[in-house]
Amino acid sequence: CYGKSVDWWALGVVMYELLVGRPPFGPANNMEKLFYNILHQAIYYPSFLSPEATSILEGLLERDPSRRLGCGPSGGDELVKHPFFRTIDWR
Repeated sequence: CYGKSVDWWALGVVMYELLVGRPPFGPANNMEKLFYNILHQAIYYPSFLSPEATSILEGLLERDPSRRLGCGPSGGDELVKHPFFRTIDWR
């Protein structure tokens, strides 16, 4: 059974693709290579990303679900309060 941690991770993957223009785990010719990359490959954060964008992506793509952004005691509020979204009026 999957919890919200998988949703936050998936959001990180989608945000990375939108901001960078490619998947965070590089091209993979087969599923085995893709799974290996997800588990072991370091994620490259291009220098054109703002510090806030890099920070939120690192938080969402944290491999340890217990340390992933959005999985702490305040849940989704961690994202709402993240500097990446500082210009968003959530009300």
